[in-house]
Amino acid sequence: MKMASDLEDLLLNPLQQMIKYDLKSFKDSKKGFEKMLDKYETQLYRYHVLSKQKEASALREDAFQMYELRKLYVKTSSDYFAKLVTFKANLENILVECFSGALGSHIEEIDESAYACNAAKSKLQGWKQWLDEVFFSYKK
Repeated sequence: MKMASDLEDLLLNPLQQMIKYDLKSFKDSKKGFEKMLDKYETQLYRYHVLSKQKEASALREDAFQMYELRKLYVKTSSDYFAKLVTFKANLENILVECFSGALGSHIEEIDESAYACNAAKSKLQGWKQWLDEVFFSYKK
């Protein structure tokens, strides 16, 4: 029972907390990035198919809009990828901590079991001698 409680504390709770907070935040960032990517690609396509016969001022305005959207896209993508790297590092850290803690708990449980078995072994020898003595005394 102690091991199950330790596993819950050391393994499940930290992972649930990460899923609840970090993963939700990361998914929101991913959605924002994907929306910006779609917007950028749409604007890039529109800019690409523009007629080059337009007035210079109209072309300059379209180029300026494309430039501003590109700046926003670069900022959004750099923020998203920074969060991705941070999320990955946090996930690796939590997994290592959780599983090493769970393994440590399991090893403690095994050590306690080994101690109990050794104590039982020493008692078994005493019980065997007692049974032998009782058996011999009834035989006489």
